Amino acid sequence: MVFGLIVSLAFLAAPWLLFFWQLMSEFSINPAYQFALLAPFIVAFLAYERVQTFSITAQTREKLTQKNIAAMRWVEALIIFGFLMFLPLRLVFEANADWRLIIWIQGTLSAAVTLLIICRLGGASLLKKFLPLALLPLLCIPWPTNLEKSVSTMLMSMITAVSVEVVHLIGFAAQRVGNLILLPNGTTIGVEEACSGIRSLFSNIFAAGVLSVMFSLRRSATVLLFVFSIFSALVFNLLRSLILVITAATSGAQLPLLLHDSAGWSVFVVSFVVLYMLAKFLGGSLPVETRESSVEIKPSEEIKSLPLWLSLVGILIVIASEPLVFLYYPTVKPAAEIKISLPVALNLPSSVITKDAARFRAMLFYDKGESWRWNDAKGDWQLFFFRWDSPRLSRLGGAYHRPERCLPNTGWKLIDAPKQTKLELSKDVSLPASITHFVDLSGRHATLLFAHWSDNLNDIGLDTRLDPGERLNDFIHRLRLSQRSALQLSFIGAENSSDTDELLIQKAKALLTAEAAR
Repeated sequence: MVFGLIVSLAFLAAPWLLFFWQLMSEFSINPAYQFALLAPFIVAFLAYERVQTFSITAQTREKLTQKNIAAMRWVEALIIFGFLMFLPLRLVFEANADWRLIIWIQGTLSAAVTLLIICRLGGASLLKKFLPLALLPLLCIPWPTNLEKSVSTMLMSMITAVSVEVVHLIGFAAQRVGNLILLPNGTTIGVEEACSGIRSLFSNIFAAGVLSVMFSLRRSATVLLFVFSIFSALVFNLLRSLILVITAATSGAQLPLLLHDSAGWSVFVVSFVVLYMLAKFLGGSLPVETRESSVEIKPSEEIKSLPLWLSLVGILIVIASEPLVFLYYPTVKPAAEIKISLPVALNLPSSVITKDAARFRAMLFYDKGESWRWNDAKGDWQLFFFRWDSPRLSRLGGAYHRPERCLPNTGWKLIDAPKQTKLELSKDVSLPASITHFVDLSGRHATLLFAHWSDNLNDIGLDTRLDPGERLNDFIHRLRLSQRSALQLSFIGAENSSDTDELLIQKAKALLTAEAAR
């Protein structure tokens, strides 16, 4: 009996263990979703608490084994079908770790299978009891990328605008340039993606879901709690940003740097405490008979375990998904090996190495990042090099944070669409690259060359295929990314010209060499 119950619990947890394992890379590096690292433990604890207050009576068991036996066979068939669907989804995800649609499909399927298992385990009574808890992990699923970026951009713009107005009201002549705030004491405050409040927003929404389950709130109270969680995330993060901007205006740049992380954690703690107090009030204000947790039960009875064959088949399917990945995607020998010489190829002194790349790690998720700055008679130069050892993270970090998407947030205006070019490194190797032109409010012009490649040159351009049809076609042809690198070379001067474009191309070609793969 104990063994059967343990296997049943493993079967119940298997879909979510696969789901969280696949997203562990993003959860561990992306600050917006780091709260999800605690989600499996929180859900397990809440499930344990609910099991303590609910069990199936002998009368219900009799109904399950006699009257509804045919219906239960259909439920079992649907459960097995759901588990089998995890296999193709796992293969598609391996090649498209940034495709939020697949993540949502798998998360929804995991929730559906969980509900079917609960229904098979205990019927409608148990299903009603555990429905909110089974849906709780869905709050950890990353938002659709375009929606997430749109919300983040909107929040950054709003915080920047409000902060500038507040600084004006207290008597400081601040100036806004994109998402930068230029203060009269010479300090510049940048409202970046990490400061937009998107992290507070996502974690607050999940906290509201947890508290709703913990206090067994009614639907109306749950909706109110979710609305308030969004409102409190925006208000408290705005308050945090105002404190940092005002501190910078009165004390310079050093103190805000010291307060940045502590202010963020303080806002998170205060926001959660306020949410907790509201949830406790809403839960305590309900009559006992209206609470979702108040179900007539017999605590002395225990929940019946699932059929052993059903649990073992489901667990084996989930375990088989990993070796299936290695069997499906072949190992392709690289066509050539690209090496980069930094900063030797440009004869730059070591003193030009900077720490500029470090501040982008939270957005780009790279494993290795370096940056250089120098100037000459023509203007100012900057060079970035990024390396991703994880193909999943290269897709998450490299496919969306391109110059034409990110630079406008820092006050640079895009002059024209990126111009595609080629870096001819050898007779057989030609890397695609793009050249983009910008101008700022002071009239300075910037020209950026951006190139990215993988260790396996056969998949050049694979990370730019974001159309669903292209993604599925890559999956059908068993194509997936390998480790990737990216190079961004920029020049800031009085004007843009074709000569500048050609100079960038020549310098990039000097940095990169292609050799035959070993």
